[in-house]
Amino acid sequence: MNCTLTSVTVRMRSDVTLPRWTPPTDTAPGLVTQWNQFIDALEKHEVGHKDIAARGAKEILHKLQTLTAPCATIGNEAQRVATEIVTRMREEQVAYDTETRHGVTQGATFPGRRPNPIASTP
Repeated sequence: MNCTLTSVTVRMRSDVTLPRWTPPTDTAPGLVTQWNQFIDALEKHEVGHKDIAARGAKEILHKLQTLTAPCATIGNEAQRVATEIVTRMREEQVAYDTETRHGVTQGATFPGRRPNPIASTP
């Protein structure tokens, strides 16, 4: 006999902690602008990580809401499906960091250095 899950809830929590800097009054001209550009780029990079995780959570929810399996094994099957998706999302997180060089290619460097194109080639 097959069963389906009747109530599925998936929770995802994402906390992003960014550095703060209160520039002293004698800060070199333009450094505050560079800092703000760095923080904006770093936040964009971290939101990319959050978006990958959110996509995974939505996929888990969808797969579990449509899961049908033998009643005796549905719990194990649900766990297998969720674990498979989480594993794939972790791999996507690593690939994202590799592709962006942990945000460097998105401008997340301070002071505002541009990525070295030679260093980014495999």
